[in-house]
Amino acid sequence: MRLELAKLLIGTLIVVAVVLFIYFSSGTKQSLDDYILSTLINFWGKIVNLIIVIVSIWFSIRVGGQVLRRVLYELWW
Repeated sequence: MRLELAKLLIGTLIVVAVVLFIYFSSGTKQSLDDYILSTLINFWGKIVNLIIVIVSIWFSIRVGGQVLRRVLYELWW
């Protein structure tokens, strides 16, 4: 039990240290909470855009496949 608690505390301290290092190395004038929130919002926006692109490509491949199947079926029969 103590080993898991120690691992959890060490992991939390590493994450906090990395976030603080990135915050201070960026040289921003924002407060820490504004910086973290704006970074998370920007990251979430990129993830949503990536999902939209993937879904659009998948949908266009599916529709293109259906159209091609129907056209080829009409040509053969």
